[in-house]
Amino acid sequence: MIARKSHTKEGGVKRQDVARLAGVSPSTVSLVLNNHPAVRVAARTRERIYRAVRTLGYAPNAAARMLVTGKRDIIGVVLYFEQSPFNGYSSMLLKGIWPTIRGKRMLIGSGEGNRGAAGFFLEKLVDGLIIVAPCMKPNEELRLLTAAGFPCTLIGSKIPNFRLDYVDIDNYETARLATNYLLKAGHRRIVHITGPIDEMSSARERLAGYKAALEEGGIQIDPALILFGNYLSASGELAIQKALQNGLKFTAIFAANDSMAFGAWRALREHGMRVPEDISLIGLDGVRTEDFPYSLTTYRQPLEKIGQEAAKLLLERLQGEQEWKACERLFPCEFIKGATVAAIQEK
Repeated sequence: MIARKSHTKEGGVKRQDVARLAGVSPSTVSLVLNNHPAVRVAARTRERIYRAVRTLGYAPNAAARMLVTGKRDIIGVVLYFEQSPFNGYSSMLLKGIWPTIRGKRMLIGSGEGNRGAAGFFLEKLVDGLIIVAPCMKPNEELRLLTAAGFPCTLIGSKIPNFRLDYVDIDNYETARLATNYLLKAGHRRIVHITGPIDEMSSARERLAGYKAALEEGGIQIDPALILFGNYLSASGELAIQKALQNGLKFTAIFAANDSMAFGAWRALREHGMRVPEDISLIGLDGVRTEDFPYSLTTYRQPLEKIGQEAAKLLLERLQGEQEWKACERLFPCEFIKGATVAAIQEK
């Protein structure tokens, strides 16, 4: 007790204090707390060291802090889409998350096979999770997390009937604005290339925004103009290829994200059509991920801000600063006036 008092005055409990109380050398304390694989220490000795750590409140590193507080100071980020964590979308989210959780570590994993989020939880690897673009279909691993009350924040897609925090753009309103922009430019035959509407709420909400704008403009919705994609560039290209081969008539395209807009442009080019002289094109994302010769007209997501807000909300959960009521925080997008939309005369 004397050692604890004197060293606390000098700037905190030291490894030597733990060693003295446990009756071992300081190097043994380090090896045990760092769980060094090459060192065998008797169970009784380990227990003395752990007891000394708890008694003195020694927490210079992650291992000791976990013994004292039960927390790992690690945030997990699980990505549920078929792209690299370092592409434009996810890298901007991570850019917002990282400085917000400063002082903690970040563990990134894939949600492929629906094992990522539950694995982090069951193996006690993290204190909380940020889950990016999960499928909105029934998901047993997320059901497990919800039932356990484990702190989680969703980005990019919400899951009906799950009490989980959600941060994203206002997908419905952004899609409505994008479609309305084309309507104001005189377009009436507007193709919409959807995202994966059976899997992600964002895609479903963007389709709803497109339909709402047409209805507000007095335009009858033509199901033939709704082409189904999956947010990947190739799906946008394939959708427009088929539409042109089938003789579908349209003057503009609203793609549910920029990647599919780029794919649509490739299909138009292959058919000798120009943007925007022949077909106008508008996207949604504001993340340039491919070699595109135009300045795309689009709506830019505040991805860094979304990442910051998701991390902030998760930290509030971990600190007990939020009442247990699922939060939904939506951000507006920034309109980027590019060179891919041209006005036409109403026919």
